[in-house]
Amino acid sequence: MKLLELQVRRLPGIDRPFSLRPELLGDGVHVVYGPNGIGKSSLLRALRALWWPAAGEGQGLELTACFEHGGHAW
Repeated sequence: MKLLELQVRRLPGIDRPFSLRPELLGDGVHVVYGPNGIGKSSLLRALRALWWPAAGEGQGLELTACFEHGGHAW
């Protein structure tokens, strides 16, 4: 499964909305790193809520994404 695009409008722990667009998400493996408090765990929490919506209930998340798997986008 490949993440094609992620738009985060509201996510606890993240101060302002952001997008990860196709030009930033090329082929290959991506590593998210940085100092404590920069939002690495918050980003993973957002992705988990997309894959398992019940995991994001009551967390005040507003996000959308597009994934590709087996030639189909969803």
